[in-house]
Amino acid sequence: MSTFLVNLTRFNGQASQTKIRLNWYQPPDTLPRNFRVGDTWQFTVKLKRPHNLANPGSFDTEKFLFASGIRATGYIVNDGKETLLVSHLKDQWINRIRQTLLDNMQHDLAGKPDAAFVYALTVGEKFAITPEQWQVFQNTGTNHLMAIAGLHIGFIAGLTFLVLSFIWRRIPRAPLHIATPLLAAFGSLVSAFIYSALAGFAIPTQRAVIMLTVFMLSVLLRRQITAWHSLALALIGVLSIDPVAVLEMSFWLSFTALSLIIFGLSGRFQMRGLWWQHGRMQWVLSIGLIPLTLLFFSNASLVSPLANAIAIPWVGFISMPLSLLGAWCTLIFPWLGAKILWLAEWSLHGVWAILSFLAQRPELSWQHLTQQVWLIIVALMGVLLLLSPRGIPCRYLGLFFIAPLIWFIPAAPLANQVWFTLLDVGQGLSAVVQTQHHTLVFDTGAKFSADYDMGQAVVVPFLRYQGVKQLDKLVISHGDNDHIGGASAVLQ
Repeated sequence: MSTFLVNLTRFNGQASQTKIRLNWYQPPDTLPRNFRVGDTWQFTVKLKRPHNLANPGSFDTEKFLFASGIRATGYIVNDGKETLLVSHLKDQWINRIRQTLLDNMQHDLAGKPDAAFVYALTVGEKFAITPEQWQVFQNTGTNHLMAIAGLHIGFIAGLTFLVLSFIWRRIPRAPLHIATPLLAAFGSLVSAFIYSALAGFAIPTQRAVIMLTVFMLSVLLRRQITAWHSLALALIGVLSIDPVAVLEMSFWLSFTALSLIIFGLSGRFQMRGLWWQHGRMQWVLSIGLIPLTLLFFSNASLVSPLANAIAIPWVGFISMPLSLLGAWCTLIFPWLGAKILWLAEWSLHGVWAILSFLAQRPELSWQHLTQQVWLIIVALMGVLLLLSPRGIPCRYLGLFFIAPLIWFIPAAPLANQVWFTLLDVGQGLSAVVQTQHHTLVFDTGAKFSADYDMGQAVVVPFLRYQGVKQLDKLVISHGDNDHIGGASAVLQ
């Protein structure tokens, strides 16, 4: 099965401007195996409005599709009428470059165990990362490393700023014509735009570029503005361009992270060097983001500070520059690009070994239900109090504000009560029976692919939402896929 996004230009003979998501379950062998992005095709499709399975604790697919601008989903009907209408290099030329780079990397890194990470860091394609690898990233709190966003854009812009400043200052009389900070700021903006384009102008990269533009404009216009003013202007810019960004978790996580960095590091702590600042920043983010992490993912990694302290500089200063340099070299000097890509994959193999070791202890991953908004607000107040300057009295009272979040216990059936929940799994069946001390699951829904089944998508999130950490009984009525498909995920 293949899944891809389509810009719908004509539907039933009428002009249309809509983005849709299509599945192709069995593409005919007679069609080209590699479709080029930007090509215009004619298909017979069946479409439906996006809808979400109505289960507490599950991922809100309908909200995600709306925020992504996808107005319909469906699948291609194999009726033999598939026709390639137009194929021009000028159509989607940025994405065609991305596809060419990805093809080159897949050729040069074929068979390499960590090639998927190179694809993710270079062109933002995460299709090759396995569920087991995502679990390691989640258990160590480093899954943000594989999604090109503010951290990656910031690294590239910062490296460009430093390199251009170093070179420009050593050119005789050059700084007399153009000030070094102005040239470096402009160059860092250009590099950020190029990297964002290489990632397909994904929404997180757009947000990062807008924020970086606001910060760099203060340098280019020679205006002194505070970090809080820059953050406020970036917030206005992001919401002006993309108002529905507030529906995305990444919006809240990124702006909260920046606010915490400014609050925790801006001139109120004694700076003792780059590594001390890096350690302080990891401490601030690890503590400050716990409430939102538990709200969005019901999971927080206790080894996240250590894992990020190792992985962020490793990936940012070594793996990511090598991946980008190697990908671009494949267009001009293929043999050199292949060698550099091998170095990039080898460097990622090293950091992956460390993350895998840290993720082996499941007790260091804290799974905790947090669905009460008042708990999050109170906990954030406690976090701000803990991260306050030394002059603020009673800072450690913030622990009392965080305590309700830690010891919150979800509601459960009382004695002599039975809760019966029939889960929405589409075609199929799954039900959960709870008493005061026991939980039974009857059937687990269907399995649709190696990466998607109702057990992982519906049953397990609901059990976590209810605070259930161990099942007492799992009953499978019979062996049809729509009853047994999700069993392995529930057992795991």
